Amino acid sequence: MKTEAQQIISGHVSWAVAAGLLPVPLLDFGLVTAVQLDMVRQLCNAYGVSYTQSEAKTRVIAVMGGLAPRLMSSVIKVLPIIGTLGGLVAMPVLSGASTYAVGQTLAKHFEEGGNLENFEISKFTDFYRQMQVKGKDVAQLFADQMRAGRDLAVLADIERLHNEGIISNDEYDNIKKRWNDKAKITIVID
Repeated sequence: MKTEAQQIISGHVSWAVAAGLLPVPLLDFGLVTAVQLDMVRQLCNAYGVSYTQSEAKTRVIAVMGGLAPRLMSSVIKVLPIIGTLGGLVAMPVLSGASTYAVGQTLAKHFEEGGNLENFEISKFTDFYRQMQVKGKDVAQLFADQMRAGRDLAVLADIERLHNEGIISNDEYDNIKKRWNDKAKITIVID
């Protein structure tokens, strides 16, 4: 597969994971759809394939509508907690995995000489499922990196509040202890 296509897919998986981290129901879904449509547009440009937004929407919806609900429902069944917490944990990975699978599937189709008009999801069902599984691992890496970055930003804010005297030494120590217990690592903030 073209290096350019891999870069396009990877970048959009990252954006889809970020959109999936948003705690606002339906907003995340709309953003992920927009990310996927932009990815399709960029892949079409990379492969010299004609792009129309309406055709891209039809194909992305066909891919997502044909396979994703079954795959997502099977993943959600194994989640220990269903609801907001489960969604916040699952949505970023599912969003990224779906984006990865859509991108890889369309790139494969384009490499085989296809275009948006002649794309048939039924010919790529097994490949899409394989890419969905692989995409979960890729998306999990992005989600972990984003969460770690967010955690570091929060810790930096806590340290700043402590240094400015807004948080007392006792409060600061309690916060560090909770973070240590949560992360099961030693956090050194000096």
